[in-house]
Formats: sequence, structure tokens, C-alpha cells
Amino acid sequence: MKKLSEKERTILQALEKKGGREYQKKLADSTGMSSQTISKYLMSLEGKGLVVKDDSQRPHIFWKIPKEG
Repeated sequence: MKKLSEKERTILQALEKKGGREYQKKLADSTGMSSQTISKYLMSLEGKGLVVKDDSQRPHIFWKIPKEG
């Protein structure tokens, strides 16, 4: 598995608690991070293939954990 920072692990844990999908704003609130900070870490996780951005319901941005298989 790719090396993750503590904040990246915190974000993934929060997503898992929410069933694998959540609004970016709610993730920021639940992890105590600013919108700018969580955005930076979510983009890093996306680059590692651990989360997927869903902006199909603009202006809302969802992040989800991709299903395996």
C-alpha cells in the first residue's frame, strides 16, 4: 500500500464511516480541517487512486472510495 500521511488516513477513515461517499465540506467539518487543507489532501489521495472526485452535482463536490474489482 502507498505511504499515507496522518491526515490522509484521517480522511479515509472519515469516508469509510460515512459509507464511502461524502460531500467535501462535510468531510472538512468532520475532520476539523479547512476546505483548502482537505482539498489538498483529497487531491493527493486521488492521485494515489484511493478516492474519486464526483462533481456531477455541482456546486456540490463528493468524494468516494472506489469499489474494488
